[in-house]
Amino acid sequence: MKLVREKRGFRLFLTSRALLASVPLATPFHALLAYEITSGAIGGLAVFVIATGLSQVVSSPVWGRFSDKSSRKVMIVAGMLGGATGALALLIAAAPEGWRSVWVVSTIFVLGAFAHAGCRLGRKTYLVDGAPKDERPLYVAIANTLMGVVILAGGALGVMAEVIGLPTLIGTLAVVSVLGAAAAWLAPEAEEMSA
Repeated sequence: MKLVREKRGFRLFLTSRALLASVPLATPFHALLAYEITSGAIGGLAVFVIATGLSQVVSSPVWGRFSDKSSRKVMIVAGMLGGATGALALLIAAAPEGWRSVWVVSTIFVLGAFAHAGCRLGRKTYLVDGAPKDERPLYVAIANTLMGVVILAGGALGVMAEVIGLPTLIGTLAVVSVLGAAAAWLAPEAEEMSA
């Protein structure tokens, strides 16, 4: 905890990483919404899986090149994209029925997978580039322990969906993604994280 208190850059990274966990945590709720939107069209499941896979393949080189320039900016853009994905999901759900085809709904999964890949690569690169070489295991251990707590807390999201409703939960996760991007924006570049 002393390290977290003393290193503002590391603290902002941890905050951003925790908030950006909302991007992958939103995926099952996007799937539930897609199921509702498409009236449970089973053929849509194959399209969603293919769309997600293609997005991950295409996103790797894009995020990789971008991360070489600034992993912090990758986290910012990925968080904003995660927020946009949630907003798009709500927009499609509110659209007239003719706009709710499996192909239109699959864009939610394309963008969501793209955002998730960016969050994952951005945070890994940021931590590896920013942590002092001799203290890197300590930084990684702290970050992973925090994420374990966040993911455990994420287990309550299913209950929240029942209480506040699926659209409200998706909207909340979208806002949290944007807050994660804002925390990354406030953070220094990776090389200055432990200063």
